[in-house]
Amino acid sequence: MSDPQETAGKAASPDRHRPKTGEGALDDRLARLNEKLDAKTVHGTVDGDNIRGKSGMGEALRLSSEFVAAILVGAGLGWALDYAFGTSPFGMIGFLMLGFAAGILNIMRATGRVSDFGEPVQGEHLKSDFTIGSDDEDKSA
Repeated sequence: MSDPQETAGKAASPDRHRPKTGEGALDDRLARLNEKLDAKTVHGTVDGDNIRGKSGMGEALRLSSEFVAAILVGAGLGWALDYAFGTSPFGMIGFLMLGFAAGILNIMRATGRVSDFGEPVQGEHLKSDFTIGSDDEDKSA
């Protein structure tokens, strides 16, 4: 006769290592996946990080430094052109405005409001309220 412990161990072993099949196993795996995703989402929002993993303060510092740098580069180029050609305030004023516009564009690109080539971000298409025909035609008929 065989030992009951050996028989129980051999019988329990294949069931333990054999993967479950059927809809019940799929539901279990789906539930575990949802729990893991919920845990990841909670950790991302509790830390105060945005999707890219940067803190809000770091993102603000980066955006403000890009904006100020664009203005300073515009002012510097304007001053250099004024110095070289003797057009006193006009070059600096013009390039200062260009630097301001470039800074705004850089911020909009960094925040995802505008793509690199001036097209709207995917999914944010411009919608027009213009419709063909007018409401007056419907009322008169």
